Amino acid sequence: MNYLNAEDSAKWLAENKILLHPTEGVWGIGCNAKSSIAIDRIFDLKKRDKSKKFILLSPSIDSVKEFCLVLKEDVKILENKWPGPTTFLLERSSDKYKYLSHLGRHAVRVSAHKPLIKLLDFFGSEIVSTSANISGENEIKNKDDIVNFFNYKDVALFDNSLGNLKKPTKIFDLKLKKYIR
Repeated sequence: MNYLNAEDSAKWLAENKILLHPTEGVWGIGCNAKSSIAIDRIFDLKKRDKSKKFILLSPSIDSVKEFCLVLKEDVKILENKWPGPTTFLLERSSDKYKYLSHLGRHAVRVSAHKPLIKLLDFFGSEIVSTSANISGENEIKNKDDIVNFFNYKDVALFDNSLGNLKKPTKIFDLKLKKYIR
């Protein structure tokens, strides 16, 4: 297993490989959001049904506006929670990442977790992220267990610390104006 810093992790993602990474509360597994091959690999690794989509981690609200509909009245809600540990369901506004949308919507987060901010700054674009576990099973919380479980040549670890949350981030449906997780 390769243990990488933020800059090398961004290069790894650019090669359409899989990256284990820290989030605000749990270990994530992610990839370049523009790579359908890498996304399919995460589906395989997690044994996840392809009808279930993944979260997009985005560097900024401005970058989210490139592929999601952000209404004027919703900007205040987003700015109040972002950057931060809230994932929002937003309407898709373009074909960018269309294959990652479900019912015309994306799950998106602009994180305040410093390691993720650094990674996204180096990478310069969105990454796919989901909890590093088998679909439907508990998250794996120990870094050594994650490394052993996902020990494949195309998987590396962004070696940094988890945030302080003890569970996955909340998900807020912006259309319904309520939390769904």
